[in-house]
Amino acid sequence: MKRTIDNRSSNFAKHLTGEILKGQYACGEKLLSERNLGELYKLSRETVRTGLSELFRIGVLERRGKGAYISSEAIEIIEQSRSSGDCRVVVIIPLRLYSNPLYFRIFETMRELLEYRLTLKVVFSAESVEYLVSQVGGDDVAVVFGDSWTEEDLRRVRDNCRSLILVNRDEEGYNYIEPDNYAGGRMMAEYVYSCGHRNIGGVIYWPKVSQEFADRVNGARDFLAERGCELILTETPSMPNVEMAGWLLRYYKKNHPELTAVLCFQDIFAISLYEVAFEEGIQIPEQLGIVGFDDCGYSSMLQPPLTTIRYPAENMGKELAGAVMSIFSSGAQEFHKKIMPVLQTRSSVMNINKSVNNKKRNPIKEEIVS
Repeated sequence: MKRTIDNRSSNFAKHLTGEILKGQYACGEKLLSERNLGELYKLSRETVRTGLSELFRIGVLERRGKGAYISSEAIEIIEQSRSSGDCRVVVIIPLRLYSNPLYFRIFETMRELLEYRLTLKVVFSAESVEYLVSQVGGDDVAVVFGDSWTEEDLRRVRDNCRSLILVNRDEEGYNYIEPDNYAGGRMMAEYVYSCGHRNIGGVIYWPKVSQEFADRVNGARDFLAERGCELILTETPSMPNVEMAGWLLRYYKKNHPELTAVLCFQDIFAISLYEVAFEEGIQIPEQLGIVGFDDCGYSSMLQPPLTTIRYPAENMGKELAGAVMSIFSSGAQEFHKKIMPVLQTRSSVMNINKSVNNKKRNPIKEEIVS
């Protein structure tokens, strides 16, 4: 007889099954008393008793004398229950983005909120839409990261499941969640502008960029244009990130020596510039201010620490979990959400207004820029 965890069982029972799967409790181990469990998890004794009763009922726990023990079949029973659940989320990630830290933060936040409520399945794919279609079912909600698949591919996946949500992609006719990249680009430009910078360049592969990066560039360019300034961009050759950043900085040094700041529309470009600036004898931020975008894990530990736009991964994960639960609970289908990023102000941009007054500011070349 198949034993499943009733979806009405207490959150405590679900939490306890998760702890067992993680190895916090081993098969054969004796549990604390109801009173001690209540104190540990800050729950009433009645809540603890209800949760334990559910786990006794399905065989995750067993009695030995007066004690409660994890049964030898506990893990098998829990996994069987989860895999047979009607509510399943299938997360689809392009194989090339397997190690993307931002996507991992989104996924981890969503997973923590859904782990004891729904079954999660992760699918990595290089390009086969046939494989993706085979991995989803009629009752599933598919969550698709990135922009690797065509609109036709997405349609085929959506037609084979309950609902589909795009992450980091805005496609007409689809549910989606993404950062407000345009607003983030405006934040970058607004910050350097408020620090007195008027000669500002952009560091990005240009003009061949995906929509998310184009939105960042357009946000910065529009903000500056509204104030009579221009974001200086130039067509870049196809080369690795580090080499491109170096090429671009040398280009600006030769052709736009008046620049006092650059907006790097991805942190990797900003990080690359630190070494190139050293090699070119350019001091950060005294001669060149740098702003990044993403707030990767290392940005705050650079010298000087990098001012950057924090990608709202955690908030996206929370909104994504809420959207999934809403689809399963009420059948809600429409979900179009842009999450606002946050400016992280550090030390990689100098305030020209103050430094010019003190006659300490030097741009890439020796003349002072007002």
